[in-house]
Amino acid sequence: MDKTLWAIRKAREDSIPCFGTCGGFQHIVIEYARNVLQIENAGHQEYDSSSAAGPILISRLECSLVGRELEINLSPGSRAAAAYGCSVAKERYYCNFGVNPSFAEILQGD
Repeated sequence: MDKTLWAIRKAREDSIPCFGTCGGFQHIVIEYARNVLQIENAGHQEYDSSSAAGPILISRLECSLVGRELEINLSPGSRAAAAYGCSVAKERYYCNFGVNPSFAEILQGD
């Protein structure tokens, strides 16, 4: 996962567009938490089964999203909206993990 997080950090720091859904999004959240919010060793429950290494930012969902298609709201005028050509996109989910609700508020910021 370290090389993936390095690439995401490089994209963020150099303003290179980087977009991820499902697992890609989860890794973007972990990189941001570790390097911007300074949450040391923020982890993913799929790879880090216990919180001994650090806080679990991405945890197993209580209800699976596998196979579900959900809407993603894109900020008008953003690069993502430009790439999709709209402000709402539908994506199919293939995993059972998401943002740990305990960290939602700190990740959303002010």
